[in-house]
Amino acid sequence: MTRSLSKVLAPLFFVICFTAGSLAQSASPEAITASPIALAQAASGKAHKTGKAEQQIRRLMAELDEAHRRSDATAFDRIWADDYVLTDWRGVVKNRTEALAEWRAGEHQYESYQSDDMRIRFYGDTAIVTARVIRKSGSDAENIGRFRHTRVFVRQNGRWRLVATQVTRIAQQ
Repeated sequence: MTRSLSKVLAPLFFVICFTAGSLAQSASPEAITASPIALAQAASGKAHKTGKAEQQIRRLMAELDEAHRRSDATAFDRIWADDYVLTDWRGVVKNRTEALAEWRAGEHQYESYQSDDMRIRFYGDTAIVTARVIRKSGSDAENIGRFRHTRVFVRQNGRWRLVATQVTRIAQQ
């Protein structure tokens, strides 16, 4: 029965995707309510899995914000992958050991640290997050203001780990 159901659903799936793609080319952007990719994800069950993964990534992003505010090296140690690499807002590249040593030594202290305008994209077991962070360092007078960061998470052994962060100051306009 499963095989015969697949024979019926597969062509239907492609017709839906083709029709949605054709509509996307001829209709205004406001008229489109579902893309072919969204339909494909929904048909394959990936939309539900992505929703759960997105919740997990958002939770980790909130934990990272809190870890910055509390100078919590233990949280970073738990979230960062063994081969984590950071490119800080000055362009300095640090590996996991170097970055953790700075946190443990108390070199970083934030009076405020809040990420928003978050966008998360998934590529299999990889999640790429872009976000804005508004922060005020209590230990570095120049490390204040609005920044963009890109974070790359990889699911390893069923657990999301942060493998890379890149931070850039947002130019004042």
